[in-house]
Amino acid sequence: LVAELKNEVNQETATYDLRMCLLVLKKDQSFAGKPENFRTPHAYSIWKEREITSLEQLIHTYAMRQSYMSGEQIGAGRLKLEASAIESMGDEDIAAAFEYIPAKATQHYRALVHKAIKHDIVDRVATANSATPLQLSNRAKDLLKQLSIAWRVSASYRETCYLDIINEYYEQDVLPASYLLDAFSKVERIIHLMNPMEWLVSQYQYLVDVEGRIEYRALGCTQDVIEELDQQRPEKTEHLKRILRALVINDAAHPVVINKPMPTVHSRREEVVAVLEPSIVYRCDCLLRQCFGDESSVAPSLDGHAQLAVLILRDYERCLMMFSIPLLEDGDRRFDVAGIVAEIETEYFYTNLKRHIDQFGYIVESADIETTLELC
Repeated sequence: LVAELKNEVNQETATYDLRMCLLVLKKDQSFAGKPENFRTPHAYSIWKEREITSLEQLIHTYAMRQSYMSGEQIGAGRLKLEASAIESMGDEDIAAAFEYIPAKATQHYRALVHKAIKHDIVDRVATANSATPLQLSNRAKDLLKQLSIAWRVSASYRETCYLDIINEYYEQDVLPASYLLDAFSKVERIIHLMNPMEWLVSQYQYLVDVEGRIEYRALGCTQDVIEELDQQRPEKTEHLKRILRALVINDAAHPVVINKPMPTVHSRREEVVAVLEPSIVYRCDCLLRQCFGDESSVAPSLDGHAQLAVLILRDYERCLMMFSIPLLEDGDRRFDVAGIVAEIETEYFYTNLKRHIDQFGYIVESADIETTLELC
C-alpha cells in the first residue's frame, strides 16, 4: 500500500487535493462536514474555521516544500471545478474531482486501521513479553497520520475507530482488557480537548454506539459476578471495574469536564439498575434457599431472616470491596454496583420479612424497616 501511494501521490497532487478541500469547504460542501452534519450552526462555524486554518497552513507548507525541492511554484489555476459550479453538484461529482482522496474516506481509513492493528498487535500479542499493551508500529502510525491529514479524517473519528476495532478483538477474547483500557485513554484525551456535542453528529453517534456495546458486555460480566458472588475475588474484577469507570469518564452524552464536578445522570443509573436487577433477585433467591431450604410448608423462623440479613450485609461488603474504588471516587453513581445490590437485596429482605410477619401473627400497622428489624 505504501509503495502504491508513493507512485500515485506527490507534493503536487497532495497540494491539489488540499486546495480542492479548501474550495468545497468555503462553499459549505466539504465531504468532511457540512452544516447539516452538526448539532448547531455554532458548532459548524467553529469546525469550519478550524478546518480552513488547517488547510491553509498545509497548503502553504506543501507549496513551500515543493518550491524548495523543484525550484518551481505550484500553479494556482489547475482545479477541475469552478467555485461557482460547486453548489449545484452532488457528492459523487465533487468526489470525482479529487486526485487520490477516496469517496467515503473514513471507511477506507477504518479498513487500514483494522489491518494495522491485526499486523502490529493481534498477530504479536501471543508472544509479546511486554507488561504494557503493544502499540502500532511507527511505520503504521506515520502512514495513518499522513492519510488522516490528507483525507481530512478527524481526531474524534480516529480514536473512536481505534477503540471500536480493539473492542472487536476484546469481545472475541483475542485481546485482554488492558488493550481496551489503553484505547479508552486515547479517546479520553480527545474528549477533554473538544466536547463531543460539538463533533459531527455521525461521529458523536459512532462513539455512543461503540460505548454502548462495551457497556452491554461489561454489565453482562457484572451480572455473572453478582450471581456467583461467593466465588469472586477483588483481583478478578479489577479490569471490569476499570472498564466501567472508563465508560463514565468517556461518556459521550455527559462528558467529564476538567476541574468541574462529575455530572450526575439519574436516568442512566435507573437503566443500569434495570439490567442488574434480575441477577440480584436470582442471588436473593439463592440466599433465601440457603437460609430456609426448599420446604415452603414449614413456617420460616425469624432466626432465618436474621441469618438472611447477615448474608445480605456480607454481599454488600463484597461488592463494596470489588467495585467501589476507583469506580466511585469521582462521585458518579450510575455504576454503584454495591449500592444497587444493597438496595434491591434489602427491599427483597423486607418484603419477605413483612410477608412472614403478616402471615404468622405479627400485625404492625404502617410498619417501617426499623420497626420490623426490631422483631428479629
